[in-house]
Amino acid sequence: MKEHEIRRQFRAAVNIQNKQYKLLKEQLLTRTSKADQKAMLAKLKDEQDRRLSILSDQYEQSISEVKQHQHVSMLLKAVFTFFIVCVNKV
Repeated sequence: MKEHEIRRQFRAAVNIQNKQYKLLKEQLLTRTSKADQKAMLAKLKDEQDRRLSILSDQYEQSISEVKQHQHVSMLLKAVFTFFIVCVNKV
């Protein structure tokens, strides 16, 4: 998987979470008294921020792994090419 594909998936996942957050917020607002709504909204926002942070960390880790894999592949190709050149000279 390439880095841009991972970033596209991340944006899609964030959009889904934002839609779910909005639906949950609407449901909770209808069930929560006016006096408790401010605290409930703050708690919900903190939870959303926490979840988005975790999601971001997971996707950044995936991107890091892809870059590392690409780097290792590039090194292996270089070593293999060097080996072939050396064998052909002998």
